[in-house]
Amino acid sequence: MEVNVSAAKTTYLYVNAAPKVNRRKDGSVFYTVLIGVPRGVLLEKSGEPESKLKNLTVTFEVHESKVDLYEKAFRVGQIKGQKTVIECDDFELTPLRENPHGDKLDAYQASVWPTGDFQLKLGTGKFSVSAELLAAMGELEDLDGDDLS
Repeated sequence: MEVNVSAAKTTYLYVNAAPKVNRRKDGSVFYTVLIGVPRGVLLEKSGEPESKLKNLTVTFEVHESKVDLYEKAFRVGQIKGQKTVIECDDFELTPLRENPHGDKLDAYQASVWPTGDFQLKLGTGKFSVSAELLAAMGELEDLDGDDLS
């Protein structure tokens, strides 16, 4: 007898900005955060060519009651040098649509929302600069007189 056991796959959606106020055509307000999605996951979910994903903006709508929570979580991540992430089993991606507010001609926009339970948390990685790179930057600073700190 075969038993099909699949490992639970965890997906991370990276919160790249604090919540932003948006207005619908009827004047009502809603809030979104800019989301980073790993390129491979975007390719798989969207079915679009990579060239179309280069100028893609992905957002997640935050309920008004959670705006302060997302603002504080994003700020804590910045202070700690870590990414604020939404950890989920899976998510839905809306079809790509032209983004008239994009900076580039071929700009697209899509939205995501986690399916099932999800958790807002700090990513496990932390940004740092290696001693080797810092030393090389110091040498460069000595050569051209720029202050890189």
